[in-house]
Formats: sequence, C-alpha cells, structure tokens
Amino acid sequence: MGYEVRARRVSKDGIPLGSSGGFEIGQHIQDVIQIASSVSVFDPWGYLITWDYFVSTTADQGDVFGRVVGFGDDFPMGNGFPLDIRSNFDGGSDMACNSTGICLLVDSHCSQSYPGCDSEINGRLVYTQRNFLPLTIR
Repeated sequence: MGYEVRARRVSKDGIPLGSSGGFEIGQHIQDVIQIASSVSVFDPWGYLITWDYFVSTTADQGDVFGRVVGFGDDFPMGNGFPLDIRSNFDGGSDMACNSTGICLLVDSHCSQSYPGCDSEINGRLVYTQRNFLPLTIR
C-alpha cells in the first residue's frame, strides 16, 4: 500500500495547468501513506507544501514533512525535508504562512507509544532565510 502527495498548478480562473497527473511532491515508498497535504505561500521562494507521512505497518510511526515549489513551477525545489520527526506519532498537520515567509506548523504529537498515547497539540515556527550581500562598484 502506498500513497504519494502530488501537486498541480491552476490559473487565476481555476483552470488546471501542466500535465493532467500533476507532479510528485512526496515520493512513492512501499508501506508508506502520505496524506493530509497543506499549501501556503512561502515568500520569497514559492509555496510550502506539508504532509503527514505514516508507515502503514505500525500505528506508532508518523511524521510531518515539507517541500517547496517555486512560483509558476511544475516541479519541486530540492528534496523534501522533515518538519516534525520526533519519536512516536506526529500527524494531523496544517500550515499557515504570513507575507514575510514566517510559517506556523500545527500538528498532533503523541509523547508515548501507541496505544497509550494521549495526543497533544504541537506548534512550530518555520522561517525562510534571506541573505543580502553588499554590492560595491569601483
């Protein structure tokens, strides 16, 4: 069993753009379920897509990953990266970003092994990093 996260651009009028199957965000991995994707503008880079990553052979393994897609692109930038990979279950994630690229990831975390888990709401800030280099003219 496997599920993957895919994306597809749409025009300002809601018309789908690019290939009919979209493009891959998460990778197809055997026995891994990747669901509950969330998209937010991630200035100045593009869009930040987050999703829940579950190993289907255990009820205790769940993490949250993210990946950036540039504005107007039909492919992701770089590799996916972990946002919450603590022990036990992490999932039920959602993301919101402000116009300066500061994002709040909210998810559910279990601090104990399943089934003794008592889920807690977890919040984490995700920042973009901007570097400015001085320009000198001779």
